[in-house]
Amino acid sequence: MQKIYDYPWLRCRPGESFFVPTLDPWVVAIDGMRVGKLELGKKTPISYRVGVHGAMLGVLFTVRPRSTRSASLPADS
Repeated sequence: MQKIYDYPWLRCRPGESFFVPTLDPWVVAIDGMRVGKLELGKKTPISYRVGVHGAMLGVLFTVRPRSTRSASLPADS
């Protein structure tokens, strides 16, 4: 299966996003998530949101920062 768009997954750091303008956002969202998991690895937390940005319909992809489980657990006293 070919990529629909040249997604900049490898240039994004955790916490950064990029927007892909499109008239068919659900196809781009599915394709972008598939490509993101292939390029960054299955365990990398990535997400998408369909919406309007600057009067253009599209998909916002985000590489979410990894949460550290130890930081969310209370310290034993």
